[in-house]
Formats: sequence, structure tokens, C-alpha cells
Amino acid sequence: MQLTLSASSPDAFSEENTCSLVVAGGDHGTHVAGIVGAHNGRDRDDGVAPGCQLVSIKIGDSRVGTMETGSSLRRALVAARRLKVDVVNLSYGEAARLCNTGRFAELSERLVRGHADHGTIFISSAGNNGPALTTVGAPGASVDALISVGAYVNGNMCDNLYGMRAPAANAGGPESATHGGVMYSFSSRGPATDGGCGVNVAAPGGAVASVPRYSLQPQRLMHGTSMAAPNAAGAVACLLSAAKAAGKNPAPDAVKRVLEATAKPLPGVAQCNQGQGLVDVDAAMTSLGEIDELDVRFEVRVPSRAAGAGAPGARGIYLRERWETTAPREVAVTVTPKFQGDDDVAAERKGLFRRDVRLEATAPWLSVGKGVVVTRGGKAFTIRIDPCAAGPEGAGPFCGEVLGFDDAAPGAPPLFRVPVAVVRPKAVEGDSVALTLPPSFQAGDISRNFVTPPDGAASATVEVTCDGDGLGRRLVHVQTVQLLPQEAMEAGWSKRRAYANDGESCVYDAGRVTPGRTMEVCVAQDWGSLEGAKLDATVKFQPGCSSLESVALRGTRSVTTIPLEAPAWARGPVVASPKLKLTRWRRALRPTKSEVTALTGARDAWPDTGKPCYALKLEYEFTAPKSGATAGGTRFLFAGDENVYDAAFDGAFAEVIEKDTGKIIGARDCRVSGKIGPLKPGAKYVVNFLVQHEDPARLESIRDGECWLDSELSKAIDVPVYGTAQAAYARDNSSSFKDVRLAPGDAKVAFAAPPDESKLPSEAAPGDILTGTAGLCRSAANSEGPSRRPAAGLLYTVPPRSNKTAKKDSKKATAPAKAAPTPEAAARARDLLGAAGAALDDKAAIALADKAAANYVAQLEKGSMEDAAAAALREAVVKYDSNRTTACAQAALSRAASAAAPGWEGKNGTAAIANATAAGPVEAAAADLVKVLDVDAIKAARATRDIDDTSFGNDTAAKDAAQALRKKANEDYAALLAAKRWTAEAALAKGDAAAFEAAMRSLDEWVDTAKSTAADARLRAHRFGLRGQPGLAVRDLGVWLDADAKKKSGAAAAAEVAALRELRRDLMAGLGWERLAAAETKKILDDYPNRVGAI
Repeated sequence: MQLTLSASSPDAFSEENTCSLVVAGGDHGTHVAGIVGAHNGRDRDDGVAPGCQLVSIKIGDSRVGTMETGSSLRRALVAARRLKVDVVNLSYGEAARLCNTGRFAELSERLVRGHADHGTIFISSAGNNGPALTTVGAPGASVDALISVGAYVNGNMCDNLYGMRAPAANAGGPESATHGGVMYSFSSRGPATDGGCGVNVAAPGGAVASVPRYSLQPQRLMHGTSMAAPNAAGAVACLLSAAKAAGKNPAPDAVKRVLEATAKPLPGVAQCNQGQGLVDVDAAMTSLGEIDELDVRFEVRVPSRAAGAGAPGARGIYLRERWETTAPREVAVTVTPKFQGDDDVAAERKGLFRRDVRLEATAPWLSVGKGVVVTRGGKAFTIRIDPCAAGPEGAGPFCGEVLGFDDAAPGAPPLFRVPVAVVRPKAVEGDSVALTLPPSFQAGDISRNFVTPPDGAASATVEVTCDGDGLGRRLVHVQTVQLLPQEAMEAGWSKRRAYANDGESCVYDAGRVTPGRTMEVCVAQDWGSLEGAKLDATVKFQPGCSSLESVALRGTRSVTTIPLEAPAWARGPVVASPKLKLTRWRRALRPTKSEVTALTGARDAWPDTGKPCYALKLEYEFTAPKSGATAGGTRFLFAGDENVYDAAFDGAFAEVIEKDTGKIIGARDCRVSGKIGPLKPGAKYVVNFLVQHEDPARLESIRDGECWLDSELSKAIDVPVYGTAQAAYARDNSSSFKDVRLAPGDAKVAFAAPPDESKLPSEAAPGDILTGTAGLCRSAANSEGPSRRPAAGLLYTVPPRSNKTAKKDSKKATAPAKAAPTPEAAARARDLLGAAGAALDDKAAIALADKAAANYVAQLEKGSMEDAAAAALREAVVKYDSNRTTACAQAALSRAASAAAPGWEGKNGTAAIANATAAGPVEAAAADLVKVLDVDAIKAARATRDIDDTSFGNDTAAKDAAQALRKKANEDYAALLAAKRWTAEAALAKGDAAAFEAAMRSLDEWVDTAKSTAADARLRAHRFGLRGQPGLAVRDLGVWLDADAKKKSGAAAAAEVAALRELRRDLMAGLGWERLAAAETKKILDDYPNRVGAI
């Protein structure tokens, strides 16, 4: 049997002789499943639908931090259809650019609505990005077939789950916990970007539920919309069970319809926050009985303004920008009947379908006709919206709906809903605006203000002042959101939170703003902060000096103009201060191999049709730069990269493999999750990219798609900026652009030139792209807000290299001729070589003896010969060349250490010596090494090691001599550290605490052991232990491990880190910290599953 552990090949998706290994990626899934259907015989521990049948389908790929991938989502949907699952819960999600777009939306639609025999009810979490509007994520809010669930909390939950006292009675704000419950502050809010409701219903978002046994606890409290969605899924399971028992088989949209119609709204909570309210199973069951056709739904579509031409129709009306909220508007709406499994429904039934629909608006600022007749082809009607009548400028959201009722069934729930949301932004005059807030804030209160940043604004801050009652501090959320066309929600938002103390102010940095687009400024007191407070808030806009979003550089002599202008509303001068830096190197690769394979197995072919999925495997090869030009991680970008839930293809998964060893060094999904590296200079790598689709022609269209390697430069490249175009062309540094104070309304121009070719990575090829940032201005020194304004992008395409830089300089320094060999040196060489040197001339004998001496030293380090022979050989080498005395002494120490410390690999650092007997030779060899070293010379060299070689001017001989001395001093310094470390190891093995302390103090004189090697960290831990301070040892190891994990390069090897973590675990156990020790063991096993001795 073949065990397939990698998805880098289409073979990994073949059914033949393949065993799919699925392992848990954390506690989240078990907790969610427990909320749905745990059944332990105790009411307290039971889920919402105790005893229901659960199916576990893992979508989180452990190679990318348990992120979901396109292929895992597709396989999950295939499995759900194959098993004919009744209810799916998805407590996952992220951002998307468009609603109802991409492969996931298409397959979800097929699962939920595409089959007449069985439809799956699909429930998803709304997201945890609140409390601002339009923070709902994909797929819950973006895919029409799904039911999106927000997270609710009330006083009873606070009391029994969190140990909080109930909120004090007060008048409360618009969304106060005193009204019987609120949405958690983090719960994402609607509407969706296309006007869809975003949140359909709400459910309790906190629970104590099951977690895996390896967590070493039976249950755990978690909260989030991830917990609200399974609560609603359990409720739907109960509803569906009752319906089936009553002989009903409602389609998923019928269930969605009655859930929304019968949900219980939370008083005082806006509809876009809670959807229709809390799920009510009993009322929903009753409402099902009022529907005569349970397999019909009505699709609502509105022309999409925000998404642009070619985008799918919107699901609702969302008026947000100033140009669309200053006068009444009429919006066309189309309603079309759809059947469950529409393609399989008889044409006669479709042709005879008719509904007389009564229209009803829920808000006075909405106007609509009395009714329409809807037939198979659908029906259009218009809705008149008067934003000015909805509310004042700066306020919102104003939510309403147009409901369509069946005239023939007055007791039935609405056939369809057209959600309408309006916000009315206020134009900002000047650089600041005071926000309108309620008189007081309580737990869960939210206040929203909508403003339009003025032209020329670059960034914003929000200052919040707390005037409390002296009872302490409150957690205050400040979130700003601007919606940008076809951009994921993170592109235009900032989310900050901080504790506001009585009488103090907090300044929240809102980051970059887009002038002219509505910005919501949401101020909220956290649901868990119970003490009341009076808050005041002001938004301040910082002026920029350029509207450029990016700066492009071309060629080697072209000049790029950068206009600089301070807005007229700026209170004071703006400092034009262009700072352009190239920080990343992007190289393009074309695939070296490509292959399209049909995936016909049960895991991939859609059930019922048996239609296969196809996989395109693209293989790219590259060599890591040898020049050391890059540092840190490398990202891999592919043509067509998208967010996973609106991607046009399935899969989009890549693995990076070291070509010589076949080792997988990293993986990434379609969201470019994580970095790969650091890469070994000069090493060869293979990138296997896998993407899937049901249409092989779509895959053929991207068969030659490029891959971009995006690496961080080890040193940023400064781009010169000049005051005139002539100076930029001539590279006249005397006319470099100096910082200029721009008065309000003043304008200047700067000119950027491409960087000098000598500054570019030596291996950068024509067509490669360097990217970075272009910071163009900062505030005057005495102004408020962030000093530098948000930077624009910077891009430079590497041109063809000139002959000057494409070839190495042919003028190489001539090496000084070696001195003629002396008869004495030749005689020593022949003594070392014996008979082999008798027939050689003096020059040849010395050359051969030099090679032999180096080889002998290497043999001495290996320790493969007898001690007597090693001593004789060492004496012969030193006799021939006294300069090799240190090397021979080092070889003797390495020889003794290899025999005494089985875990030592013979390279850098040290390892624990086996026993006291073995420590003796190591201690002696270390002492011999110290004797042959000139410690005073090492100290002198260390004191002058930072002297710049430029101090020698043109005296190359003196420079070369200094460099040679420095190299010798560095080698001697490394030898001295090795001797002192092994001396400490020997004393530790002997159990001589006093000698060990003395050795460590001696080592501390030469190196900072707290920031040095893993071996030094281990020695320090034992030092604390011998002092009777094991707790300090645990802390010291933790500090060292945290620092090592943050290193971009030069980090310790995995085996060394694992050993230190095991030592820390053992120290915890010795202190009686059993739970911490057990948790550490679990982490070690998770990170190093193949490590021997982790348990």
C-alpha cells in the first residue's frame, strides 16, 4: 500500500492504492461538533441536537497552519453530496473581493440547490471582524446559498460562562446589554458589499464544549461566530428532524425562509447586526406548515453598481457613498422563481408557475407598488428610496426591507426579501470632525459616524477621551471602514482596541484613508466591559502631499516626476520628504513541466454525474541567489492568485522542494499564506503548483502561467530623488531633493531616478522587478498624528545590464609573488613526507607538504587512529609548520570531545559529556589549546575589530596584512571559545559545581551567553539548576527560545531547539508544574512528531 503524504502531484488525488491520512489540526473542530451534537448523558454537557449523526470532514491543511484550501473545500462539498448530509456547518471563513463568484460559490449552489432529490442546508459563521458595518466575511455573507450566523451574548451567559456579574440596569444606548442581550463586539456585521443582508440570523456565540483528549481537559470555553454557527446548525437539525417526522421534506431555501421569518429580533439592535434575530425552532416548525410548495425559492437581483460591469447581480440595495445619498433614487429589482433541482423539474410545471405577490415596505422612506405577478420568467419592479428622509447626515445605518407575500397564503412567511441599507456620510470641512456619540456607553454599546475624508487626506487618527465615574477602565473598540471597489475588506479598514481609563485619552491610528469615499468610524464599548462611561471622540485627518498610489521607475536614465502639493485645508505646513526604498526582489519563472490529469475517484468526481475534476500540475525550477542579496522568507505568487472563496479555480496549492534532497521546505495556499525559507544560497529548488477545475479547457488556458519569486532584499536600495529633472538625469547629487515645508495649497515637484546598477542584486536579470515603498511626506515636527504619512508603492523593472556591470572588472589586483623556498623549509618538508619527498625539488616538496599537513590535521579531528599515532602525527605537523600548532590543538580537543560526547556532531557548539571519566581527556585537551593561544593578541584584535578597511587608503599591502591578521584573530577567538565551553562541559560532567561556575564566569568574559548558541543556553540552564534556581532556568530558556524563533537568519537547528524545549519540560516537571510540562510535551510532539525521547 502507498501512503500519500504530499499533494505536490496529481497522484496524491488518485483513488488507486492510496490511503488518505487525516489528522487533527487543533481543538476548534471538536469544540464545534460538541456544540452541535454532543451527547454525554448530562444535560449540561449535551449539544443542541444531542445524539445526531456527525460527519467530520477536515478542510484545514496542517501544512499551511490549518488554513482551508480550494481543493479541501471542493472535496468536502463532494463528500457532503456523496453522503447526502442534511446540514453542513462551516466555522471557517476569510475575505473575498466579490459576492456569489468563483468555484466555491458555484459548487455550494450545486450542493444546496442543484438536486431535486436532496438539498443540503449550509450554515456558516459570519466572521469575527466586527463591530463596524460590512465586516462580514466569505463564504457566509458572500454566497447566497448559505445561511450566515452572527454571535449573540446575554446576561445569563455572562453569569454562567464567564463568571461576570450581570450588567447594571441603565437606560442603555442603541445596542445595550440591558435590552436582553447584544451581539458580541467582535461579531461581524452586515450588510454584505453587494447589499445582501450579511447576517441572516443570530445564535449564542459562546459555549463550554468538548475538546480532544490530547488537550488534557474534557471541555473548554470558546467564543466566536465559529460557536454561533454550530448552535444554529444544531437548531436546524432539530427543525429538520421534526419536519421529517411530520412527513415534510423542505428544501434548504424553505428552511432559510422560515428561520428568517420567525427569528426573534433583539430589541434595540440594528438589523444589519443581528439579521432577523435569534433562531426560534418551534415557531419555524409552525411556519413550515404554512408553505404549500417547499421546493420553490425566489431569487432577488439588483444591478450591481459597486462591483462593476460583468459582475453578478447584487442581492440587495446598499447606498453608502455621498453621491448616492443626497437625493431620492429609484432602483430596479428583478425577482425570479427557482426550483430545487431546477434542471430536473418538468417544463410543464415551470411553465404553469404563477404567484400573485403583495409588496410591503418596512420603512417609511421606502416606496414600492402594491403588488406584482411573478411567473417563470421573473418580474422586475422599482423601489424608491429617499435617503434624506431616512436620517441626518453622518448617521446610519438605516435598514429596511421590501417583503413579497403570497396573496393566496396570507399566513405564510414572505416569499422573498429585498434588504435596503442606507448610511448618510457627512462631508468633512477642515482637518477634523467631532463624532456624535450617545450621552453614555454601557457594555456592548456601539456608535457609528460616517464621514467623507477631504481631498488630500492621507491618514487619520481617532482620539477617544473617557470621562468615567472613577470605577476603572473600559475596553473600547475603534474601527474604521472604507469600501473600495472589488477589494477585500482588509484593503480599506483599520481595527484597534485599547483600554480607556477614567480621565484619559487614547489615540487610535486609522492608517491610510481614501479621500472622497465614505468612512465609517465605529466606537464601541466591549461587551465584557460592564462599567458605564462617557466617551468623546474626534477624527483628525493628516494631510498628504501627493495623490500618487505608486511610483514607477524605468530604465537606467529615465526620470520619474513626483508632484507634491499640500491641501488647502491643512492647518500647518506639510513637509515634502521623499524617501524611496526598494526592499523586495521579484523574479518571474515559466513552468519547466506541465501536466493535466483527470481525477476520477470518489473523492473528486461529483456524485450523481460522475463528472471528473481535472488537475493541472505546473513545475518550476530555480536557484537561490548566491550573492547573499536576499534575506528572510520568500513568497511565491502565481498568475490568477485570488482569495480562496471567490477564486476561479480550485486548489491553487504549492509545495517547495529542495531538489538535491527531495525535502519539502514549505507550502502555501491560494492566499499566499506564510513564507518559505530562508533559502540556501546557490541551492536548487523545485516548486510544484497544483490547481484544479472541472473544465480541462480552463486549465489549458493557464498551462504556461508564470510564477513569481518574491524575496526580501538583505539590504534596502535607496532611490535618489532630485530637485530638478536635469539633476536627476545627470545624477548631480549636489541638487538632491531636500525636505521642503509646503504651506497649505503650496506645490512642488520632485524627480526620482533609477538606482545605480551597482546597487542592484548581481544576479538580477532583465525583466525582474524590484518593489518597495515611496514615503513622500511627513508632518512638521510640532504637529499631531503619525510623523510619516502612509507610503505609496514603488516599482522598478530591471533593464538590460550594461557591459560595465554585466561583466566583472578585468582589472584585478596582481597577487604578490611568493617568496622562493628556503633550504630549511624544504628540509622540514622532506622530513614530514619521508620517502615520498626524496625525489622532489624544494618547491614541489613544500607544496606537497602543505597539502599533507592540512590533510593530517583533518585526520586528527576525525579521531579514527590510535592515541599514540595521533600524538606522533600531531608532533610531526607542528615540527613542520609551527603555525599549525593551534589547528593541531583544536584537532586534539575535537578528538577528545567526539569520544566523550556521543551527541556532538563534531561541528560548532558543544554537547553533554557522557560521564566524569570521559570528561578528563576533554578537560586536558581544552587546557592544552588555551596554552598555545595568545590571549592578549586575541583581546587586542577584538578591541579593534570594527576598524574600517578604508582607513588604509590605497595601501593595499597594509590592507591585506590587516585582513590576514583579523582572520587569524577570529580563528583563534573561535578556538578559545571552544576551549572554554568544553571546560565547562567537563566540569558539569564531573559534578564539580565550583569548577563549573568558574568556567562559566570565564566564558562570560568573552561572549554574552544569554544571546549566544543553543549550547550556551543549555549550560546556563544547568548553571541556574546547580545554584538551586530551576525556575530561573525555565524562564531563561524561554527567553532564549523566543529570541531564536524571531531570527530571520542564523537560528539554531531544529534538533537543538527541540533538546532545549525538552530540558525546559523536564525542569517544569521537577518543579511540580505537571500541567505545564504536559502542555510542553504536546507542543514538542506537534512540532517534532518524529523526535525520539519527546515523551
